[in-house]
Amino acid sequence: MKHINDDRSIYVPAMSEVTEKGIKFKDKYYSSHWAIRNQWFQISPSPRMLKVFVDSENDDYLLITLENGCLDIALQIQHYDTTNNNLDGYYKLLHDLKQQIKERKRKKN
Repeated sequence: MKHINDDRSIYVPAMSEVTEKGIKFKDKYYSSHWAIRNQWFQISPSPRMLKVFVDSENDDYLLITLENGCLDIALQIQHYDTTNNNLDGYYKLLHDLKQQIKERKRKKN
């Protein structure tokens, strides 16, 4: 088992599962721009395993192995239970924000 070292941390190789909620490692979920852009989190009939490197000092992030052999940083994400009322409020706030942006653009022109 090969470890990646830098001056501060030791990165231990491990396997994680890619799910529709994110990259799951030890009951925590992680995500990266690369994974989102490349649609890693699509629902799949079979589990997809991914080699990751875990910082021995900090579990706020993982180093993930990409298809091209490079590494990327995946940050820990939180999932929250939402109700329809929460979502309705969120969408209303988003709509209001879009309206404000349109109004500002209109006033500038």
